[in-house]
Amino acid sequence: MKRLIAFALILALLLGGCGSSGPEDLTKAFQPSPDREVNSIGYGPVIADFGIRLLEQTMEPGENTLLSPLSIITALSMTANGADGETLRQMEDVLGADLGQLNPILGAIQERSGQETVMANSIWIKDTPTLAVSDSFLQTNADWYGAGIFREPFDDATLGKINRWVEENTDGQIKDILDRIDPDAVMYLVNGLSFDAKWECPYEGHQVFDRSFTTENGEKRTVSMMYSEEGQYLKTEKASGFLKYYEGRRYAFAALLPEEGTTVVELVRSLDGAVLREVLTDPQEITVHAAIPKFETGSEAELKDVLTE
Repeated sequence: MKRLIAFALILALLLGGCGSSGPEDLTKAFQPSPDREVNSIGYGPVIADFGIRLLEQTMEPGENTLLSPLSIITALSMTANGADGETLRQMEDVLGADLGQLNPILGAIQERSGQETVMANSIWIKDTPTLAVSDSFLQTNADWYGAGIFREPFDDATLGKINRWVEENTDGQIKDILDRIDPDAVMYLVNGLSFDAKWECPYEGHQVFDRSFTTENGEKRTVSMMYSEEGQYLKTEKASGFLKYYEGRRYAFAALLPEEGTTVVELVRSLDGAVLREVLTDPQEITVHAAIPKFETGSEAELKDVLTE
């Protein structure tokens, strides 16, 4: 089972002037402070609620949508560290918490990246005398997000470097996050997140059969279905489902099936972060006879209009 996503956020801002010194890797100049204190307490509902609200705004009936709320909230929080006043207030309102909470929470998640989950962040600054970037902004993002920092001319060579960085930090699964450098862009903040893990109890050949599967609109398709018995039952007001653990039990796959007569959109609208978190962290120990179709899915989304809304 593998899930991957990368997210790039363009900042097209022109700031005050300063001198430039050519292409440069500034990462060593901005190392995480040993005095910072990460804290992951309470992160679940915040990220879950942000994810549900984002999913509700981006999903289309009858279409598959794949989002990583963690990836997106990380990139936006990095950006918010450069905001102030009303802009910062609005960003924190969308994110669901202030930076005093988000930075330590996301810093803790960053530190817990390991064998299954790899998260990497970077900041790419245009090498131009018309741009000044605050050292405190760069240091804050190094402290909490371990961000690599690069000053580049924003030409074709920079395009290749950004895409190679993304490829290297998503286990080679995402090769081209950008197809061009926007002429108005002066900074790119990029988050790369990959998840790759084996099932605790892998599906065997005798557990896979071709069966009829009914889509939300009532269409029937013959697909390969994977059958298993799981021991963790999930229940909400409008859905039921199960957890299936990955090897080591640090992570689990959660599936929720809407009740008869409930659409996926209606299910999402019935949830919030606190409810979803409670369901996922308090499963019932009941045997579930599960069948899910083998599937691959991916999404590409422009979030500017969604975030503006």
